[in-house]
Amino acid sequence: MELATADYAILVGFFAVMLAVGFYFSTRMRDLQDYFSGGRRVPWWLSGISLYMSSFSTFLFVAYSALAYQYGWVAVTACWTAAPAMLISAYFFAPRWRRATSTSPLEYIEERYGSALRQWLAWLGVPMTVIDDGLKLFAIGTLISSGLGIEKLTVAGFEMEGLNASILMSGVIMLAYTFMGGLWAVLITDCVQFVVMIVAVIALIPLALARVGGIDSFLAGLPEGFFHLTSPKYNTVYLTAFLVIMVFSYCTRWSFVQRYYSVGSDREARKVGYLVTVLAIVGPPLLFFPAMAATIFLPGVENPNEVYMLVCKSLLPVGMIGMMIAAMFSATLSMLSSDYNAVAAVLTNDVYRPLIAPRA
Repeated sequence: MELATADYAILVGFFAVMLAVGFYFSTRMRDLQDYFSGGRRVPWWLSGISLYMSSFSTFLFVAYSALAYQYGWVAVTACWTAAPAMLISAYFFAPRWRRATSTSPLEYIEERYGSALRQWLAWLGVPMTVIDDGLKLFAIGTLISSGLGIEKLTVAGFEMEGLNASILMSGVIMLAYTFMGGLWAVLITDCVQFVVMIVAVIALIPLALARVGGIDSFLAGLPEGFFHLTSPKYNTVYLTAFLVIMVFSYCTRWSFVQRYYSVGSDREARKVGYLVTVLAIVGPPLLFFPAMAATIFLPGVENPNEVYMLVCKSLLPVGMIGMMIAAMFSATLSMLSSDYNAVAAVLTNDVYRPLIAPRA
């Protein structure tokens, strides 16, 4: 994809804002509760937007758009499993998590089950989260290097492959604002990234609709069964199993739990989950409509995983391509920064303080 100067300017500005937010909050962290739970005074709507942005990554734009391009509405159905999962989490678990913990999702474990289980869960969970996030960082590095056409880059006097340099750059920026500003920096940058993503996605919808000739032409040009909720490959059994997995994830994932205990009351904790439920219902049709429309104006794409980027290249004017790439960055950076802040909370409160420096 060939980018213009305006596209690069938007991307540079996007990263500059992320770092500026981290620097702003770096002087406002007074203690561990400020750093890891926002002083438990985070507005519920901000926590909800952050949780929503933390729930998906570039994978959504790539794999789910490919699913929508190939199979139709079933991609939306799969994403909609997040709504009942979030509703269960909000109603039954959100207030309990808020009462049980204040700086780490594992701190209540020791009081209830003993220090051994707390340590076991910490040492098990941290490596798994880091490996999982490493894969996401690899994905965003791939997006940057291919989207910006970076083959070689010199960093601090060393020449690096474009992919490695992109991973390093993304990781350093994400860690910098997360490290400097704690949870508040993560929350505010998530909110900024949410706005960037919404603007980019909504701008793409009318362009895709115009390319296919309007809503009537869109509906007439789709293959039979395109709006079925399931497909032979992604049937009811598959989606039910996927829903069960989503319920466990939304009820126990460290970064999600952190959003519950960062607000001021049990009622607000539930409202965090209810907001995410609404966004999980409204978001998927908007996100995947361009990929669905591409079945008409971009038929026969050999690699469906490339369809979203091909749609962007085909429809977006100068500057908006940079905005769309920034939106894809946003999705993954939000998940990564949330996970790393939660992991830092566990390492600090559940490993370092109990084992090394209790009075730190």
